[in-house]
Amino acid sequence: MKKDSRKRIATKRNDTRNRHIKEKYNFFEKVSLQYGNGNNGKVTPADFLGRYNKEINTMKQQHKQELQNFEEVTHEE
Repeated sequence: MKKDSRKRIATKRNDTRNRHIKEKYNFFEKVSLQYGNGNNGKVTPADFLGRYNKEINTMKQQHKQELQNFEEVTHEE
């Protein structure tokens, strides 16, 4: 009887761990589908972070450009 309960707890723990691993990789697969990449469509975490940072930097540059344009317009008036 004791063996059965231990086995059940162990399988429950493994199932939970496997579910978390699957969720993590499913997230990266979704991202890879969005961006597509030469690595058979798989995106490694490093690739994802690189692309994420690149997008953030482009947004910052756009924001700076908008601010400069706004300042130029206000100075002309």
